[in-house]
Amino acid sequence: MIKKIFTFFISCWLLSGGLLSFQGKKKVVEAIVAIVNDDIITLSDFKKEHDNLYMLLRSQYQGEKFTQQYKKLSQQLLDNMITELLLLQEARKMGMDVSEQVKMAIENIKKENGLETDEELRRIMLQQGIDFDVWKKKIEENFLKQNVIYSKINKEIVIDDSEVISYYKQHPEEFTEPEEYTLKAIYLDGEKRSRVEIEALKEKILA
Repeated sequence: MIKKIFTFFISCWLLSGGLLSFQGKKKVVEAIVAIVNDDIITLSDFKKEHDNLYMLLRSQYQGEKFTQQYKKLSQQLLDNMITELLLLQEARKMGMDVSEQVKMAIENIKKENGLETDEELRRIMLQQGIDFDVWKKKIEENFLKQNVIYSKINKEIVIDDSEVISYYKQHPEEFTEPEEYTLKAIYLDGEKRSRVEIEALKEKILA
């Protein structure tokens, strides 16, 4: 079950350039943008993803192209966040464990950059303003989402033997190859041809 709330608020927030806030007299109230089963998407979650999207598009597009892409993708942002959260919920339900995949991904990155330990990678990422633990969690979530998608696709794609046979009968040309011959020797009559003619024939045959 998925319940979206404050959709109108999100639209207003985007149109106002993200300047709206939820600050009361005594404390900041965390607004809930969507309820997805037992999980929630907060305004700060949405704003973080929105800012990431904005920066990504700014680095790729300029002018009118940027405006078009931003308008299109920002309107889809909440739906995409809900979809990703549903995939993560499904991964938890299926008891998926991607720790080995995450470990291999990190090892590959260290190898590509000539690093020996996780601490070296942490230090370099920190210098670039990247939180290692947040980055690692993102990798884990990406693997979980991918695995759920792959498992669903593989489960739904079932090819019956009769379908295979039927396809084979309808497309026999795809499963046959033209006949080939291998010549072990070619004999040329040297009595009726000059040496020049024989050499010319040899070159023509071997061409």
